[in-house]
Parts: sequence; C-alpha cells; structure tokens
Amino acid sequence: MLSDVPSTFFVVLSAYLVYRGRSCDWSFLFGCAAMSIAIGVRPANVCIALLLLVPLALRWRDKDILPKLLIIKGVGMFAVVSCLWFFPSVFLGSDGFTAYFGGIQKQWINAVAVGDISQLDSPWVLQLISRLERCKEQMRNLRSVYE
Repeated sequence: MLSDVPSTFFVVLSAYLVYRGRSCDWSFLFGCAAMSIAIGVRPANVCIALLLLVPLALRWRDKDILPKLLIIKGVGMFAVVSCLWFFPSVFLGSDGFTAYFGGIQKQWINAVAVGDISQLDSPWVLQLISRLERCKEQMRNLRSVYE
C-alpha cells in the first residue's frame, strides 16, 4: 500500500505530459519516462502504458503522418529509464532474476489476480452479478455509516 501515492503521482504526471505531447515532443518523451517510473513503482501499472499511444494516434489523425522518429525516441527513453530502475531492483533489492520475478509473480497472484474477472468460475455471469451486488451492499453500508 505504500506504493499507491507515488504510483498515482507518476501515472497522473505521465498522463499530463503525454497529453501535452500531442504538440510537444519533449513532453511526450518525459511522459514516457514518467510511465516507466510508474511501472517501476507498481508493476500492475503496465496496462496503463497504452496511454502512451494516445498522442501518437492523435498526431497521426491530425497530420496524416506517423511520427516514426518520435516513436523511436519514446521507446528509447522508456527503455533507458526502465533499465535505470529495473537492474538495481533486481541486483540490489533481490538475489537475482529468479528471486525478483518470483516476487513479482507472488505480488501479481496475491494482489491483481484475486479480483480479476478471469478468476471467476463457471457460470461467470452469475458470479460477476454476485460480486457487483456485494459491492453495492458495501457502498450502502458505507453511506449509512457516514450519514
């Protein structure tokens, strides 16, 4: 839970910079760097990396030119910053690649996969409705506490 605040900060910073990256190359590149740090802080943010495609798609739509050089620079920036946090966390924070990826897998299984829709048993539609009803009940209970 200690990673929530820095993770949110870097995701929001990346979103802001990527939004500005529609017209400014440097903002896009720093948005790539911020997204890499957000993934380093919380590996579950890897799915948010698709956010980096938004300014490229908008530029392509507006100018009818795919910014290939910017894509190469963005991938390079993302890779460099990723190497700056990845290798120290593997070799200083754990006992090597096996221990690091074992820890990531354990975190993914305990934190992400528990509430994942793919974890629903058959019939999954009924279980999904059941989970939604439990969420509604919890929200009602929270409202009654604060009223």
